[in-house]
Amino acid sequence: IKHDELDFDKNIKQIFEIRYKFFNENELYKNIFFNTLIQPPKHLTKEIKELRKEWEQFNRNLYTNIIENVELRDGISKVDAIQYFTVFEEMFNGYFQNRAYEGDSFEYLVDVHEAKLLKILDIMLYGVAKERKVYDNTINN
Repeated sequence: IKHDELDFDKNIKQIFEIRYKFFNENELYKNIFFNTLIQPPKHLTKEIKELRKEWEQFNRNLYTNIIENVELRDGISKVDAIQYFTVFEEMFNGYFQNRAYEGDSFEYLVDVHEAKLLKILDIMLYGVAKERKVYDNTINN
């Protein structure tokens, strides 16, 4: 697919619909995926990290596709944007890992994770404020 042929919002929603459908039809894979994401066994950390490389590359490709189809703010490069996406993703997943250790049920965490994922992507792209007034790349003396 060429970038100029993409309807960005439609494409992202389609990716998430495919993901949702896959996990609903493949409960075993859903459990494996989210267990490695939300509750990775400590003794398998290295092996899981190795196995996740392909998934992480898929996400980097998705992030690259996203930033190719939006106008970035002044002072933010494509490399910066991909790094921010990666950090945001790690924080988002870390939040659910902490919730798992606090005793929330696994199924509940998976449901909330999936329900919030598209919204968190939107917030990452567009923020939560209507206007940008707090952060500025310049320092006024």
